[in-house]
Amino acid sequence: ALWGSMLLSLFFYVPIESVSLYQWFKNTNSNTKSVNKLKLKKNYFILSLLIAAILSFILSYILFLKHDKLPLLDGFITIFSILASILTMQRVIEQWIIWTMVNILTCIMWIILVLQGSPSIPTAILWGIYIILGIKFYFDWRKEINLNQQ
Repeated sequence: ALWGSMLLSLFFYVPIESVSLYQWFKNTNSNTKSVNKLKLKKNYFILSLLIAAILSFILSYILFLKHDKLPLLDGFITIFSILASILTMQRVIEQWIIWTMVNILTCIMWIILVLQGSPSIPTAILWGIYIILGIKFYFDWRKEINLNQQ
């Protein structure tokens, strides 16, 4: 009964990932075969976080009314996953900050479910690996952006 996560997977990821792939192929450096990476303006990033936090509380309340197992976590994971996907489509480094946060929350959610008796230990481990990858990709992208600016 993780309704936010289910709806996110079914109705958001497939279309947004298709658009993201198109955007990434369209914005690939022909010499390096790497996607052109960007950095958001600080004000835009802070405003995005604020809006996502407000929407997360609203969705969490709706999920609570729908008897979601973990409405607060599920609401935040769902909304911040949408934000991260939009930032991924825009090819900005800040996506990795959001993805890492989402991965941490998702790992916590699955650990809670495991502690409640769900046989989901491999899923929790998978999200732990995603945390490590998100951190790695952030630093890889930061290094490349800094090199390109010089």
